[in-house]
Amino acid sequence: MDGTILVTGASGFLGSALVSHLLNKGFSVIGIGRNEYGLLNKNVISNDNFIFVKTQIDSNTSGLLADFNINGIIHLASQLSYANDLEYIDYYNGNVDTTRAVIKLSKEKSVKYVVFGSTCSMYGRQPPNGNVNENVLPDPTDNYGLTKYIAEKLLEIELQFVPTKVFVLRFTSIYGMNDRYGIVNTFTALAKQNKDIKLFGNGEKLRNLIHLSDAVNLIIKSIEEVDELGRHEIFIAGGQHSIKVFDLATQLIKLLNSESRIILAEERARVDWDPFIDISKANRILGFSPISVSEGLKQYVMGLS
Repeated sequence: MDGTILVTGASGFLGSALVSHLLNKGFSVIGIGRNEYGLLNKNVISNDNFIFVKTQIDSNTSGLLADFNINGIIHLASQLSYANDLEYIDYYNGNVDTTRAVIKLSKEKSVKYVVFGSTCSMYGRQPPNGNVNENVLPDPTDNYGLTKYIAEKLLEIELQFVPTKVFVLRFTSIYGMNDRYGIVNTFTALAKQNKDIKLFGNGEKLRNLIHLSDAVNLIIKSIEEVDELGRHEIFIAGGQHSIKVFDLATQLIKLLNSESRIILAEERARVDWDPFIDISKANRILGFSPISVSEGLKQYVMGLS
């Protein structure tokens, strides 16, 4: 299985979409996931170039993959920040320990590259000039952002003296088919039930969203350009433009033919963060040009039917 790509978190939201696209491009893929196939579709599961391993990612994972020649690893497995009862150790186990296992495997297999699905959440407080790019120092304010940043630094430190290249993609909010947690999913669920949509901060705050297809394409672009990229690269992975929360809700209500009302509230939003997301590096080096939010929402709603 020369040239095989290992995808962690393969049965999840982003991972399942990525695996499908990789197989369509002719790659051989090994997928690791905690759930039995999860969101992977039947065509993927039955593909002769795909192997699924149901397991937790830990120090024993390399033993399960001893017989495979792995060319690269795309590390998407993560403990997301969607539950209120999670503690630091939960995020550490899901984001740091899994990355330590990936590092161990990378060294044993002498893989060519590791692509890490990271997050812009690690920037925490809004930068003084309101601009987020690869040169802004992360300042995590929650355990999710903190542990993702620790994972990033571990990859940089532990793999600096081996041939493996590291590509870090710091995603903004990803939305698309099978999205279960984000703001688009939340507003859609309310709109489909014709329920009121309450917008804090009078709906004026901006959100930067990246469509699932663009997130997948950026990952694929990074591995296709592996020979041209440096040993350690960080890319901001967001949408072309940010959108006001009011406009986001309005567009979804219209696309879904909903009777939901928008309720404006002056209270401060829980996520009070609307910087300019600078994706110029990804555009310049990888030719990354994401679709507009309006087009992405149309595709998203069409996928619901």
